[in-house]
Amino acid sequence: MTVAARAPTWNIFYMTLTDLELQTVLHAESERVEWKQSAKDTVKIGRAICALANDLGATHQPGYVVIGIKDDGQLIGAFQEDANTDQEQQSLVSRLSSSQLVPTPSFNVEVVSAQGHRLLVIVVYPYLVPPVVTFDGDVLVRRGPSTIRASHADRQRLQERRPLNTLSFDLRPFSAAALDDLELAPLTLRYEQEKNVEEEAVCPELCAWLTQHELGRMTADHWSPNPSLSRS
Repeated sequence: MTVAARAPTWNIFYMTLTDLELQTVLHAESERVEWKQSAKDTVKIGRAICALANDLGATHQPGYVVIGIKDDGQLIGAFQEDANTDQEQQSLVSRLSSSQLVPTPSFNVEVVSAQGHRLLVIVVYPYLVPPVVTFDGDVLVRRGPSTIRASHADRQRLQERRPLNTLSFDLRPFSAAALDDLELAPLTLRYEQEKNVEEEAVCPELCAWLTQHELGRMTADHWSPNPSLSRS
């Protein structure tokens, strides 16, 4: 079974962030939070969205680009007093959707109020099956509170994340499982039958035999069974 990547969507919402989420995104920049002073700098905003969508740390959590706040944390607002909020949002969405984000990740554009200022918050959702998102051909990631170009090791890390997610659920390794989680009785019987047929010198140990029969694999120096064979 191949899991299809989510189609890009752009939505506009008002005041959908919880108080805790708003407090978090206004507290400090971080691996999942980027501050921008103006919505006019589409390039820097697009680069931040790209990095958040790649989710190098595999947090599987939304990322946030907050517009209307200075680098020192001072809130200045994303709109002029007489600005048409809807038009400003639509303009930003249009610029982002026609930018160099490939593939374009799913994100929401939200309006929030804080300390008397109206801010724009772009909520970026990592893909369920992560592709490598690029902006103008560059692979970008977050390193702490900074957006940077991915190193070779970063790109390899992003690529290695994809194959496991394209496997069917039953064939994905389950790191919390152990050898004891298998129904070992019938498997051990099969193993002993083959061991009796083969010369003992060439017959592998039980874990190696299970791996050969696609019943599990060695991961991180321990053996993880195929979850489809675990006890329910």
